[in-house]
Amino acid sequence: LLRSFTSRSFETVEHVAGIRPIIRQSRPVIGSHPENENLFIFNGLGSKGVLYAPGVAGRLGAYLCDGLEIEEDLNVRALFV
Repeated sequence: LLRSFTSRSFETVEHVAGIRPIIRQSRPVIGSHPENENLFIFNGLGSKGVLYAPGVAGRLGAYLCDGLEIEEDLNVRALFV
């Protein structure tokens, strides 16, 4: 593909591949990891993330700061049941 843009010589020095985690249900999930209570997950926003993010972030903040429970449909732990 790069050769279609330039005739200059080049060499690939390093190649790194990333893995993008997805949520099968394509829905936001938040909460603490079931095996590591100090690891928090905020994922699954997908293409509608700009719409979901403020509300979901507020719910995670209420969980962390006020101790309010996370609704089951948002709770990441429901994925591990």
